[in-house]
Amino acid sequence: MNMSLSSRKPQRGFSLLEMMVAAAIFMTICGAVLSLLNVSQKRYQTDSQVLSSFQEARLAIDQMSRDIGNAGYPPLNEFAATATPATTQYATSPFAWSPSYPITPCAVGNCTTPGNFDLIVETNVNPESNCVAWIRYQLVGTTLFRGEVCKTTGDPSGPTTAAGIMVPYVTNVMNNASAAQIAALNAAYPGLFPGGNPVPIFTYTCDNGTTGPVLCTAAGVNNLPSNIRDVGLNLIVESQQVDAQSGQIRAVALHGRGRRVNPNQ
Repeated sequence: MNMSLSSRKPQRGFSLLEMMVAAAIFMTICGAVLSLLNVSQKRYQTDSQVLSSFQEARLAIDQMSRDIGNAGYPPLNEFAATATPATTQYATSPFAWSPSYPITPCAVGNCTTPGNFDLIVETNVNPESNCVAWIRYQLVGTTLFRGEVCKTTGDPSGPTTAAGIMVPYVTNVMNNASAAQIAALNAAYPGLFPGGNPVPIFTYTCDNGTTGPVLCTAAGVNNLPSNIRDVGLNLIVESQQVDAQSGQIRAVALHGRGRRVNPNQ
């Protein structure tokens, strides 16, 4: 049976109001999605920066621990008494000191090196080389520098800081930052700097006879550089930029320990 055209229902489109409501819902959903993407992107940027700072500090802690573990090798007693080598071929002390090396050792706590932010390790890092090396770590401002040079005669301070020897190793190290920077970090991370004071990168423990290792700065301790047994390591590193979402400072604090294993010389 054929139906006439007049019996069909007319097709009805969307009204203007319905179109506007649909568009509004669509824009709301898109806005929410874009907002979530923006938050995720900022979080990714911040986490990437913190992770980069963490990895940089961790690698530095690992390297310092290895250098301290090798400190003092090879000692003079590893050579035959009838063939005393040149002083550049053996380690006079696990840790070189300044000033007055190699004559009169300064007391740990009163030296330029070893100090809270300055350390010189004396060891043969490359068995194939024909010299013992001085490896120096020195914090200048907020950059931790590392340098390595063949041991010579006299104070190690000059040769280790000669042009081209010390290179930036870790940046944004805040252990000895300005008072304003320390205050800002303490506000973001309460207790990070006890008393609002700088935090040493290097803390020394000395052999002390039968009493066992104690802090080299303790009263009555034979606190010569040759008696340093352990070195506590602390690095506080601030990320390059603030938190992309909150605008807050982001920092990481890593702790380690280096222990030399050779006996006193």
